[in-house]
Amino acid sequence: MTGAKPVLAIASVGSSLVPETVRLVVGTLANRLDPLAAMAAPPLLINMEPMKPGESFLTKPELIPEGAYDLEFLQHLRESGVNIEQKSQQEVYGIKGTAVMERSIRRLMLCAVLRLPASMALRLLTDPIGS
Repeated sequence: MTGAKPVLAIASVGSSLVPETVRLVVGTLANRLDPLAAMAAPPLLINMEPMKPGESFLTKPELIPEGAYDLEFLQHLRESGVNIEQKSQQEVYGIKGTAVMERSIRRLMLCAVLRLPASMALRLLTDPIGS
């Protein structure tokens, strides 16, 4: 909020909605990324697969989209002890949440006044009605 005006709204749905919401808020407000760049960045995925025998939360693989990061970065993660598992784009679509970010005051106020649930706000925020 800037005074009484909202500066950002995020509508999200799906299994990774919390990580996606946090990623967009931190990327845009804390790291000052352009909203389009933040939306285009690889999603954060939650590994909701059951734990395997002998596995713990510390050893459970972090899921990442295949091709989202360069090999040097992935190697650095592995050397740092991060267990990663790449997922195909098709698998990612089944895992990730969907989030839309809006900075248009007109749309933000409409969503707030109508007290829309996330699924309806998502539809409104993606409809090209103008700002």
